[in-house]
Amino acid sequence: MRELRRSGYDRRQGDSDEKKASRDDNKDRRSLNNHYYQFIKILKKIPIFKNLRVDQFQYILNICAKNSFNKDDTIFVEGEESSEMYILIHGELKITFIDGKELSIIKPVGIVGEMGIFTGEPRSASVSAATDCLLFTIHRKELFKVFEKDSFLALQILMNVIKDLSHKLRNNNVIIDELRQVAFPGDYSKVLSKTLLEEEKDS
Repeated sequence: MRELRRSGYDRRQGDSDEKKASRDDNKDRRSLNNHYYQFIKILKKIPIFKNLRVDQFQYILNICAKNSFNKDDTIFVEGEESSEMYILIHGELKITFIDGKELSIIKPVGIVGEMGIFTGEPRSASVSAATDCLLFTIHRKELFKVFEKDSFLALQILMNVIKDLSHKLRNNNVIIDELRQVAFPGDYSKVLSKTLLEEEKDS
């Protein structure tokens, strides 16, 4: 049976469709790359991810889940298991104690719940959405899998966590020394409350 030949118009139309599909594909790839670049810029602002390579930032992005929360939604509650940490992309988060007292407001690009990931301690406070929010969520199991694949990444993040804790400890010691000079014996509740506020400001 003789094969039918396509007309010149059909061939040109076929070529045009293929080129359009190729352009669309390239456009999608550029858009994806732009999103990766923007998200990497966000992660670079977070102290525990300091000094990572671009490919290592991509490892972290690959385990980030985007989650939207409405105003007044609960992110986690004081006393719960610490299995996830959250990076605030848009909106504001509110940190409160179990008695309802507000500790601080977290703004982009803030991170909450990260210490519990490494210490295994229960949540020390509750976090809720002060406004509509967009968060990156990183689960402990997924992060530790990345650590197993890249030991340098694991070491760098753990060193950053230690530096962050050391910085907060130094600040707390300065605050305690200053308040000891002006506070009467028995007034050290002031020390604790001010220390907690300073820690959140530095986060």
